[in-house]
Amino acid sequence: MNFWAALVYYLYTHVGGWNFDFDFTPKPDLSEYQKIGTRYFIIERNVELNWTDAERACQEKRGHLASIKDEEEKFAFMYVIKDYEFYWLGINDRDNKGEYMSVASGKKAPYLKLKKYNPSPAPDNERCVWLFDNDMTDGRYAERACQEKRGHLASIKDVEEEFALMYMVEEYKFYWLGINDRDNKGEYMSVASGKKAPYLKWTLVYYLYIHVGDWSFDFTPKPDLSEYQKIGKRYFIIEHNVELSWSDAERACQEKRGHLASIKDEEEGFAFMYVVEDYKFYWLGINDRDNKGEYMSVASGKKAPYINWHEYNPSPEEDNERCVTLYSNYMFDRRCEVKSPYICQADTEF
Repeated sequence: MNFWAALVYYLYTHVGGWNFDFDFTPKPDLSEYQKIGTRYFIIERNVELNWTDAERACQEKRGHLASIKDEEEKFAFMYVIKDYEFYWLGINDRDNKGEYMSVASGKKAPYLKLKKYNPSPAPDNERCVWLFDNDMTDGRYAERACQEKRGHLASIKDVEEEFALMYMVEEYKFYWLGINDRDNKGEYMSVASGKKAPYLKWTLVYYLYIHVGDWSFDFTPKPDLSEYQKIGKRYFIIEHNVELSWSDAERACQEKRGHLASIKDEEEGFAFMYVVEDYKFYWLGINDRDNKGEYMSVASGKKAPYINWHEYNPSPEEDNERCVTLYSNYMFDRRCEVKSPYICQADTEF
């Protein structure tokens, strides 16, 4: 028996067959990784690569693109990835369409929760998987996060509370509320109270952490009255020089922590004759956009307390004139997209 045959025979008889268990793989430096749950990860937020280059970058760190092992681990990622960003995972079906494999283990990916319409049935070249905002399309995860704060997803109790939240949420973001109709279609219930949701105004969606049962605090930012002028007993800003649409004017007033104004009575209406400029129409916080002919105050959410129409107003022929302006001490209905000066009020009483 020559040397090599003897070596093979020795290894086979003394090491346990051909299943050698030596691991020569270089170990990652865990000081470069962060612990999430029970495992270690690097989350690269600033460098953008294609899938192949991202896997190569992970290998340079002696790792691989990640696979998520279960729902609990996926939930943990909610707290460490940025909103509205896609992150490559080590999962693809490049070898067999529809068979999603982990690049780290070479086995079937242990956990997948693909968003609706994914995987896409049409584009055949979308073969690699990424994580987006922890796939926070399911309000159960948001509710769980609130419960960890010993609260629940929020319900809004009334229009006043809704306006207060407008100053706290970020623009162009959808926020989960603790309201759903999963038990009975069309019957929207509060997850916090188990009762019917006290207030709904469709198109407004918020996700808030709340402390259950304690809404006695007033979170509404107060206007700086030094920016307002006193007319009668109330405070107003009269913007003579900037012309905006009705919606933009209301937004500008909200930035001053107020609203487009409603006039409370005839006396206050006459007072405006001395402060508005001649031949100018000023937006007021009154419109009938929800129900034709029912003119509501945007500040109070109630019926406008005082309207002094000019002759032939509101115009019966013009169905698209739904917002109200002040001219001298008379009111005219106009198209809401027309640009005009505007008047803000500091209070929400009227």
